[in-house]
Amino acid sequence: MASASRRLKYLQHWYKDGGILLMSYEQFRISVLRESHDRDLIRTMLVDPGPAILIADEAHRIKNSTSQLTIALQLVKTRARLCLTGSPLQNNLLEFYHVVEFACPNYLPAQQEFNHLYLKPIQNVYADSPASNIYMAKKQLFKLQLLTADIILRRDTTILAKELPKKIEYYVGCKLKELQYKGYESLLHLFKHTDIQENPMINLCVLRAICNHPSVLNQMAVGRQDKVMPVPTISTQRNHELEESDIALEEEMMEISTAIKTTQLMAMAEKLFDTIPDIDDPRHSSKTEVIVGIATACRDANDKLVIVSHSILCLDYLENLLGTLQFQTARIDGSTPATERQPIIETFNNSTTQHIMFLSARAGSLGVNITGANRMILCDSDWNPQHDEQGVGRVYRYGQTKDVFIYRLYTYTTIEHKLLYQSIHKRGIASRVVDNDKLSLQDKHEMRKYYALPQRNPSSNTNRILSKIQDPVLRKVIEENASDVADAVSKETLERDGVQAETELEIADIEKARKEVKGYQQLYYSTKSKRSSGGRDSYSDIL
Repeated sequence: MASASRRLKYLQHWYKDGGILLMSYEQFRISVLRESHDRDLIRTMLVDPGPAILIADEAHRIKNSTSQLTIALQLVKTRARLCLTGSPLQNNLLEFYHVVEFACPNYLPAQQEFNHLYLKPIQNVYADSPASNIYMAKKQLFKLQLLTADIILRRDTTILAKELPKKIEYYVGCKLKELQYKGYESLLHLFKHTDIQENPMINLCVLRAICNHPSVLNQMAVGRQDKVMPVPTISTQRNHELEESDIALEEEMMEISTAIKTTQLMAMAEKLFDTIPDIDDPRHSSKTEVIVGIATACRDANDKLVIVSHSILCLDYLENLLGTLQFQTARIDGSTPATERQPIIETFNNSTTQHIMFLSARAGSLGVNITGANRMILCDSDWNPQHDEQGVGRVYRYGQTKDVFIYRLYTYTTIEHKLLYQSIHKRGIASRVVDNDKLSLQDKHEMRKYYALPQRNPSSNTNRILSKIQDPVLRKVIEENASDVADAVSKETLERDGVQAETELEIADIEKARKEVKGYQQLYYSTKSKRSSGGRDSYSDIL
């Protein structure tokens, strides 16, 4: 890591002689905003007059207009801004708006107007919405695609498909075992009668724990109450280069710290688990048994496996369990120093003895290339589906020589099942807006049943499930664990529903949309000089 004086010399050399300057987001933010005796000089070199062109990689990090990073970047005076990202829209259209607004200031209407014209009609349409609402969403979507076509160059993973082996993804729904069901039922009752329910992040962390394995919840509620501490902020880290995903104690521990200290939660866990002679037994969780089955089948097939979880405690449990089953493993999570990650990855990719890489979802979402493995288990889900999508990209990338298989596990009819619907809905918005794909609309009523009591012992038809599965590894696991699997289906079957076509709209509406967008663009470019100084014409006057 360069000292402050050396960084200043680099900046002065670049400012005087030109060239390309590479800088992390965190270092840029600190250099521009943090009080220091050199800040005015640094701002002169970085901000005003600024570079001829500013290229922002992983530009989805600019999704929040009020973040310190975005504020710092907005200060830069430059003739051009180029934003690179694989996921310009992660959770909602407002994130897309802010990235576009940064790349091309004032090109889109003001945020309130954008929300009225696009966000609400597009984002709030579901399979059970009135036909008039669905048609309005299609019309405004088409208009937004026309409006942004000139400033967005989209290349998705279909380009990789031409040069890489096949990628097949499956959703695998696991049943709750009896102990899990009792724990889940007790947690819902606890949420209903305590103030824990006020924090949805805590709810998700706790319910996700029991869905993974009762031992994970037990460790969360009882075993760690004296060990939990707040996650340190970036400013308190010794290395200011750390990104969000590099924080050693991940978001799970920060969000759950309040609940850990809740006596009701600890009392509930103690009452539920004290009579269980071996709380760590994998047979207490269908999901765990499926994971063990996949790991065993992968080893038999001589395929390496990556196991990803949003929960550090879940990784701890699985790492210990699979270690006792004679699996050789490696691991990268938020506590792994950046300098050690690449050697761990290279050893795993080249090893003939290591079978499994454990990866925390945040730490493994970016900058990790694990092409030595061609199979991945996503143990659980999060509110933001892009973390999982970025995780998949760790194995499905250049350098991969085998067909890739992704297993997205969820617990049937629990909050994880509802998150699955929510994730498809969010990815559907991103696909329709950015990629011109159309994923299946989800039922709004189903998506809102986050805290409904799950089915105790859902029925399943193993033969019907197997008829939809081609992967021999997954088929073997389902056959051997038939009582644990409620459903399994390919991602393509569940999500894909065609392409957004102009033929879905009336010809008159298509022509009107083209005329309106062309008029707005002509006005934008004819008044660009005024806009660059902060002006913005009313969008509704034209559209």
